[in-house]
Amino acid sequence: MIREPSAATLLAIDLGTTRLKFGALARNGNLRVLHTVAAPTAFPSPGAATQDPAAVFAHCIHGLRICSDSVPYPEALVLTGQMGGLVVVDEHAEPCTPWITAMDTRCLPMRAALPRVQIRALCAAAPFQAERLLWLRGQQTLPERATAMLLPAFLATQLADEAIAAAFCERTSLGWTGLADLARLGWDDMLVGAAGWSRDMLPPIVEPGTIVGHLSSEMAGRTRLPEGLPLIAGPGDQAATLYGLGCTRPGQMVDSASTFPLLCGVSERFADLRNERIEVMPSAVKGLWHPLGYLPGSGTLLPWFVGLVAGATTEALEQEAEQAGSSENLVVLPAGASGSIADCSTVFWGVDVAHRRGHLYRALLEGLACEYAIMASELSAAGITSDGAVLAVGGGTQSSLLTRLKVQLTGRPWHVLSTAPEMALYGAALFVARELGWSPTFALPAGETTQPEAADADRYTRLLGRYRELRCALRAIGDANTQPPAPA
Repeated sequence: MIREPSAATLLAIDLGTTRLKFGALARNGNLRVLHTVAAPTAFPSPGAATQDPAAVFAHCIHGLRICSDSVPYPEALVLTGQMGGLVVVDEHAEPCTPWITAMDTRCLPMRAALPRVQIRALCAAAPFQAERLLWLRGQQTLPERATAMLLPAFLATQLADEAIAAAFCERTSLGWTGLADLARLGWDDMLVGAAGWSRDMLPPIVEPGTIVGHLSSEMAGRTRLPEGLPLIAGPGDQAATLYGLGCTRPGQMVDSASTFPLLCGVSERFADLRNERIEVMPSAVKGLWHPLGYLPGSGTLLPWFVGLVAGATTEALEQEAEQAGSSENLVVLPAGASGSIADCSTVFWGVDVAHRRGHLYRALLEGLACEYAIMASELSAAGITSDGAVLAVGGGTQSSLLTRLKVQLTGRPWHVLSTAPEMALYGAALFVARELGWSPTFALPAGETTQPEAADADRYTRLLGRYRELRCALRAIGDANTQPPAPA
C-alpha cells in the first residue's frame, strides 16, 4: 500500500503509574489520544506499590488493537513511561518480579546501605533501581541470567522479534537507576556491584529516538499492526513532558503536577552537589539538564483522600475547603516530603473534633503547596530560577485552590495550561518525529495565569514557617526509619 507523506503517523504509548495512554502523532504535530486505561497498580501491603507486568502487557495489546483501527499503518511505535522503578526478567524475557514502582517504600531502608556520596556524584538522583535490586536479593532467588529494566523496555521485549535483545535503558532515565555514571553515559561497576548486581545483567544504554526492535509476526497478529514495525525508545515520561512543553532553555520552570510531581528548571550544568534535595535529570536534548525537586507518589494523595477518607466528590471538597478559608492550625506533611516519616508517609498534625473535612482537605493542599515553596527556594539557591510564570500541567492543576496556594507560598506566577494534551505522550512522539526529520508544528495550548496577591503575603509566610517547624521536628523520626536492617 502506498501512502502519501502527509499521512505519516507515529503511535506512542505512555506507561504511567496511574494510567496507560495510547496516542497518534501526525506529521503536522497534531496528537490524538486514541485510548487510555487505568494502570494495574496495586497496594497489596503497607509500603508496596506494584504493577503486574502481564496485566500491563495485556492492556497494551488491547490498546494497540484499538489504535490499529485508526492508524493501521504507522511509521513506528514510540515507547515511554515511568522513569523510576524496576522489573527483573529471565533470559526469555519472562518477568521474575512485579514492576516495583517508585512509590514502593519497602526497599527504602536499602538506600542507607548504598554508597550515597558516589551515587550523588555520578547520578545526582535517588537510586530507585539500585535499592530495589538490593532489596530483591534479600527477598527471593533471581535467575543467573536475569536482566533488570524499566517498564517501557519490558514492553519492547514482549513486542519485538528481537525479544530480550530489545531491552534498553534510554539516557534520560539513567540517573534514577543509581547504577550509572551520567557524565560518561555508562554503567558504573562500583555502583552496580554495591547493588549486588553485574553489568551483564543490565540492558544497553541508548539515546532517545533509537530503534530498539521490530514488531514480531506473533505480535503483529495480536495487535493488527504491521510486522516489522520499528519500536523506538522515547525519552522517559518526565523528560518527554518537559520536551513537549518546549522547556529547553535556562530560565524556564515547569510544574509537572502528576502522580510523581516535579518542579523543574533547565541548566547547562550537570549538577550542583551542595543540596542533595536537588536532583538532576538529563534532558531529552543532549547537553541540557533538568535540576528538580519532587514528591514521590504524592499525586495519589488527593484521589485517595477524596475516595477513601472523605467519601465525597472532588468538587464538593474544593468548595468546602474554599469556604473554610483556612485549615485552623491543622498541618499536613504529604507523602514524599523530606523530613516526614520514612520520607514517604503522610502526617496529619493537630487534628481535633472541631475540624471538618473541608479543613482536612485544605490542609492537604496547603502541605503540597508548602513543599512546592521549599522546592522553589532550594532550586533558587542552586541558581535555578524562572524568568516568567511557572508553566503547569498535569492532573494536579485541576485544583484551582492548589494552584493559588502554590502561587501565594512561592510568590511566583503560575500559568496553567487548561487544554494541554497528554504531555508525556506528546513529548515522546514529538521528539522522535523530529529525530526522523519531520517538522511538526509546535505551539503551547491555551492557559491562564494566576498572580500572587500581596495582601495575603504575611499569612502565607506564617503558614510556611509553621510547616517548616513540623517538617524539621519529624526529620529525626524519618531518618531512624530509613536505617538498613541490622544483620541477623
